[in-house]
Amino acid sequence: MNAYLILCHNAPMHILVQAQHHRKSQFYLHYDAKSPLIKLDKLTNEPNIHLIRHRIDVHWGGFSMIEATLALIQAA
Repeated sequence: MNAYLILCHNAPMHILVQAQHHRKSQFYLHYDAKSPLIKLDKLTNEPNIHLIRHRIDVHWGGFSMIEATLALIQAA
């Protein structure tokens, strides 16, 4: 089994295709707190895609990226 940890701020719809083709893999998404969740409806119906609840306001190059990554690792 593989686990993919993904930091994103735009809806990563391409992950849906990957999750459907790789059912034994788990996909963990941290979706930036500044982004609206409404765009992720299609992703949350897949059993191997996990949107982590602890959303952080991520700033490029800042410590918030590390915090978000640690949240992903903990979720996985």
